Amino acid sequence: MTFNLDLTIAGILSISSIISSVGIALVNNKHQSKIHEDNLAHDQQIRKLELLQQAESIQLNTYYSDKKKVFADFIKAANDYISNSSYFSSLAAVTASANNALLYCNDESRKGLLGFIDYVGSNFTTSGISENNLSEYNAKLISVCLILQKDLEETKPSFLFEPTK
Repeated sequence: MTFNLDLTIAGILSISSIISSVGIALVNNKHQSKIHEDNLAHDQQIRKLELLQQAESIQLNTYYSDKKKVFADFIKAANDYISNSSYFSSLAAVTASANNALLYCNDESRKGLLGFIDYVGSNFTTSGISENNLSEYNAKLISVCLILQKDLEETKPSFLFEPTK
């Protein structure tokens, strides 16, 4: 039995090319599968982050709206107090709305609001508010309103600052 060297080399080369093609295909398929799994995990992570961002945005919008409403209620009650200062119910309404607003205040707003409530409580008389006390009341109310406005602006969601397109 004689071996033809040319046929043997050609046979070995053809078998090795088939084996190498199969090996490369297996390695490529395994690599593609890993890339696909990583892409799926990445997409799932992005969806999860988007949902968390939406939930946070909704929560912040709700908090901002609640805070704005409570501050507006306080300012309305404080204005109503001026016109009905001889009634205890007016003082109670201002105090109640201020206590609600305290739930949403930062430290600076809390100090201003508590100072205003102390002022209102110490100047409450059954005969109403004098002209001098009225101007002081209005100055203190304006001061508290500006502090609450700053507090509210710090809470405002960032997308509300951007102009709509």
